[in-house]
Amino acid sequence: MRIPHRIVLNTITTWTALAVNVIVSFILVPFLLYHIGIEGYGLIALTWALISFSIFADFGISTSLSRNLSEQIARKNTSRFNELLSSGFLIYLIIGSTLALTVIFFATSLSDMFKVSIARKYQAVFLIQYFAGPVIFISFINSIFGSILSSNNRFDLINAINTGTSIFRGLGILLVLSFTDTDLYGWIFVSLASKLIFLISLYVAARRVWPGFHIHIRYVKIDVLKNLFSTGRYIFLQQISSIFRFKINPIILSVFLGPAAAALYKPAENISTTTMPLVSTLAAQLFPLATGYHVTGNTEKMKAILLRGTKYIFLLAIPICVMLIVYSKPIIKIWLGRSIEQHYLITASVLFFMAITDMFYYAGGTQGIVLLGMNRLKFVSIMSMIFTILNFGAVIFLVGYTSIGIIGVIIPAVFTDAVFRIIITIHVARQCHLSMKQYLIESYLRPFIVFFILCAAAVILRMVVVPEKLLSLILCALCIALIWIILSWTIGFDCYDKKELIDLSASTWKKTVKRSSVESNS
Repeated sequence: MRIPHRIVLNTITTWTALAVNVIVSFILVPFLLYHIGIEGYGLIALTWALISFSIFADFGISTSLSRNLSEQIARKNTSRFNELLSSGFLIYLIIGSTLALTVIFFATSLSDMFKVSIARKYQAVFLIQYFAGPVIFISFINSIFGSILSSNNRFDLINAINTGTSIFRGLGILLVLSFTDTDLYGWIFVSLASKLIFLISLYVAARRVWPGFHIHIRYVKIDVLKNLFSTGRYIFLQQISSIFRFKINPIILSVFLGPAAAALYKPAENISTTTMPLVSTLAAQLFPLATGYHVTGNTEKMKAILLRGTKYIFLLAIPICVMLIVYSKPIIKIWLGRSIEQHYLITASVLFFMAITDMFYYAGGTQGIVLLGMNRLKFVSIMSMIFTILNFGAVIFLVGYTSIGIIGVIIPAVFTDAVFRIIITIHVARQCHLSMKQYLIESYLRPFIVFFILCAAAVILRMVVVPEKLLSLILCALCIALIWIILSWTIGFDCYDKKELIDLSASTWKKTVKRSSVESNS
């Protein structure tokens, strides 16, 4: 399959998976708040934070493995591919089992740290021991088979598996909690079962895509381990930064304010993380291409990934961020107003500031992908750690020692992320031998114009139509989407972009018609 068609397929399946996750989350969050209460849902939020905190601490091997597997695919070196895979599996086996056992052993201490009430104490310990521990181990093994698929640019299969397991998990939780009195235990059973199904499905898909992969101790090589850690050490720093910027926030809130604070924070984070694949899918599937272009010395195509990739990603993110910024209060009120009552204003404020930080993340476009493909991650990793330390200190101060409350975990990120993005933009331009003027004009000028016009239109629309029900909110979102499409076509895209989009659409349509004709004849 040609690269443009593969990108289209990956994007469509990602959006489908996103739509399913949005629907499942939209139904489950108020359902869980009703059936297990705010503190019970807060325990779930804390458990996922603990899992994220653990599985991100993989020394950057996950991304390093995917990057190096992509390089061996470009070089057509099957032997090295299996050496990388087996070496990565050994590392994951050691790290995953160690972290899982550690979490299980300290389950009681962790529940004490989270300030869990006496009534929920036993459930909290059970949740950590019998859900968090196994899921941490499974997640590390998932990364092995996920790396095979991502390095082959088969994100469509990952998305299909994700969609299926999300539906299974959503229906399972609804049925089990509706017809049994199992409380958190029912949620644990269904969620753990969905993780096991996801693992088995990933293995089957990886075997289908790359039948020749073999994982065996004889393929483990010292030089391969060194290679993985060499690239992974800088990725690890970025992962630690990500953990201390966002993933640890529910834990900080629980330590200072209790599990209920984490429960009010979590829905806003759910919206952010659920909508993010809508944009990040384009960048994620470009890293195998960036690695291949770097290996083969194709600098012009590498520059194109940076310039046009950044513009497309930024444009794609604009309607999402505008909608979440301008309509943060109506979104949370309509979604969770009955479940958390007047507390919805707190969650809405978190969503507002989180959408702004997401905007700075999306503005990076393909910067991280290009640096990963070039294997030049040292500077960005160091800067990420510096800003993370600044952000973490500010969060501890605002949440623990002021009356600002829950939104104190997100406000510092607005400022640190803005400065960080400016510095990294300058750095990437230098690494790709681009002038800042060229980079800003080709990648940012048109998207920024679209952003400011769309913001103004969204504010005016909200003044005219105040959404009180889900239908009116959806209509507002459709209006914003329509305005964005018009602005993107007339302002965001240049002549080259329009021609490429028209050619790709025509080619995809012809291919679809031809396939349908063949299937009907057969």
